[in-house]
Amino acid sequence: MTSTHHPAQDPASPAPGGPRTEEGTDALKEQLVQHLMAVIGAPDDPATAHAADRALTALDARLRAEHARAAA
Repeated sequence: MTSTHHPAQDPASPAPGGPRTEEGTDALKEQLVQHLMAVIGAPDDPATAHAADRALTALDARLRAEHARAAA
């Protein structure tokens, strides 16, 4: 099965000054879900797994930053 990863939609590489709002966080959550579904469909595809990892890392960084701003 082929990878469904599309670099232009990679959440780990947002446009400069990318979304910083709750809407942006929700978009990252949705992208993570899509990447995880792709992993389920192609469990042996390393590119799909790496894309999911980048999505998770991007979402984790966003949530940590939001938590830090809220705690400040």
